[in-house]
Amino acid sequence: MAEQNSLQIAFSHLCNNEQFALLKQAIMPNTEIRKKFRKAVINIVLITDISNPERLQINKSKWKEAFDPTPLPLASDDPSPDNRQLEAPIQLPPGAKHPVERRRHTMYTSATSRRQILTARLGIRQSLQLNGRMIDAYAPTSEGQRLLRKDAVTELMMNIADVAHTMQSFNVFLKWNRRLYEELFQAFHAGRNSWDPTVGWYQNQINFFDFYLIPLAERMDQCGVLGSQSSLVLYFALENKRKWMYDGQRITDAMVEEVGKAMLRTTSITAASCDETTSSHEEDDGRCIDDNCPAD
Repeated sequence: MAEQNSLQIAFSHLCNNEQFALLKQAIMPNTEIRKKFRKAVINIVLITDISNPERLQINKSKWKEAFDPTPLPLASDDPSPDNRQLEAPIQLPPGAKHPVERRRHTMYTSATSRRQILTARLGIRQSLQLNGRMIDAYAPTSEGQRLLRKDAVTELMMNIADVAHTMQSFNVFLKWNRRLYEELFQAFHAGRNSWDPTVGWYQNQINFFDFYLIPLAERMDQCGVLGSQSSLVLYFALENKRKWMYDGQRITDAMVEEVGKAMLRTTSITAASCDETTSSHEEDDGRCIDDNCPAD
């Protein structure tokens, strides 16, 4: 939801603000390029939605399809027994129409499409429309494989950029870890978040390293797109996890105490300021007319 809202705001500003007219003309000069640009931006932003398990699984499947060393078996055009069986005439009950004649009511529009559907490996490379037609997102060619790997690596780099603080120095990790905690803590006490981040913060960071960050860094090291620097991403992820496991509980306890005290001080100062202002306000039924006064 947050990603979709950000995309809507960004495209609205880009397309409707005259201040960005030259930029818009440069990056999407015509309708066709605009559609491609919009689709690319939406895809690479939405993949950072790591709270969506289905999207995470799609990313993993695409990576496996692109870099799995085991070659995928392709459907053969040879008249093997299996293929002959698939291409054999369809046995229909008396009075039934041939699939070609009832194309509006079935996915099988011909004997050829029937064989393609039954032998196809639906997933990242191929999908099936409701009318029974096959969609080749990535053709089973060297160019198709190149495009698949390009998209997989682009999405990987976006995912890593989204959590880049966890794969830098430990001080950088702690800085942004604390800011994330403060943001979630304030949102919880303001009623914008349903769960208290204080509960299980230390262990949650370890789980995040194990189940998301380290596998992400391993993919970067595997593809080598950053050259010799690719291994540093994995190194810092492992090192930060090690340091967090050693000292993270103490850091978490201190952070929870400091952030809690800071919020109490802020609340007390705000309440005291409102009390002082109340005496100079006109009162109605003994209530402060300041709508933002927490004392009411």
